This record gives sequence, structure tokens and C-alpha cells, in this order.
Amino acid sequence: MRTVYLLGLLAFLSVVACQTAEVSPTPSTTTAEPTQPPLVIEMGQTAEGAFYQGSPDAPVKLYDFSNFL
Repeated sequence: MRTVYLLGLLAFLSVVACQTAEVSPTPSTTTAEPTQPPLVIEMGQTAEGAFYQGSPDAPVKLYDFSNFL
């Protein structure tokens, strides 16, 4: 039983080692990712006192789940 366990563990580790060797890129093939400006999300409070995130003029979509079941 112990030999079967050790053989299974050895097979698993060899598969993991082979996959890791294929996935890791070499320094010559890596490219720098393009940088994007940071996303700025407007936050505030409406005249009624409700807090919002994003544009206060954006359309609001309401979902009615009262008759869902």
C-alpha cells in the first residue's frame, strides 16, 4: 500500500513539474502590459439624502422580485 502511495505521489509531482516548466515564461518572451489610467468613480449624496456611486444622472433600472416564485 505504501509503494502505491509513493508511486502515485511521484507521478503527481512529475506532472506538476512538467506543467510548471511549460507555463513559466522566459524573460525574453515576456512583454509589459499596457498601463491604463486609474478608474475614477464619482461618489456623493443626492438632495434627498441618498448616497450614490457613479453618475447621479445615470438611468436606474428597478427589478421587481415580488412575484418571482
